Amino acid sequence: MKQFFFIILTLTITFFSACADDDDVNPIVFIGNFDGWTIQSVDSDFQAKADAAIANLTDEELMAAGRTRAEVTATYNDRVANVTNVDPCDQDDGLFFSTEGATQLLRRFTLCPDGDLNVLDVFHARAYSLNAGVTSIIFRDANGANADAYDVDELSAANFSLSKTRSVSDALVGTFMYDIQYNLMAN
Repeated sequence: MKQFFFIILTLTITFFSACADDDDVNPIVFIGNFDGWTIQSVDSDFQAKADAAIANLTDEELMAAGRTRAEVTATYNDRVANVTNVDPCDQDDGLFFSTEGATQLLRRFTLCPDGDLNVLDVFHARAYSLNAGVTSIIFRDANGANADAYDVDELSAANFSLSKTRSVSDALVGTFMYDIQYNLMAN
């Protein structure tokens, strides 16, 4: 009879613990979203930091380099656009995270007419690992080298945001830092 009560008690505890709030699901479950993640936006102060660094150049420095301020500005405008612009034709591409710790960026239905570069290309064909608290994610190349760490700002069933501070170095403009945040949405 004691075993019967013990079994009933065990089943009762199991039943009530299974009825916990679904919002308490560990966010690591959502990193491998079955349909992948699509880019929604990229937030960055890269343009402002580049403009400030270019503004600090003297006319003598530009002349010695054989460049005009307009040329340097145009070069940096292109660099900023490549890193931060999300083309509508890229918003259907999916970034996938496998349970084996690898990423894959799949081009989907709409290809961009001028080539299909995507701001998520930096995460394509990389190994990844999350820390236990899911507050940071590290990407590595296929050989496990070149670690690139990002902060995980949000990770839920619907949204995934990651950010970091990057450094840009140029012989003429110098070195400056900028912040970047990728905002992704589950398909």
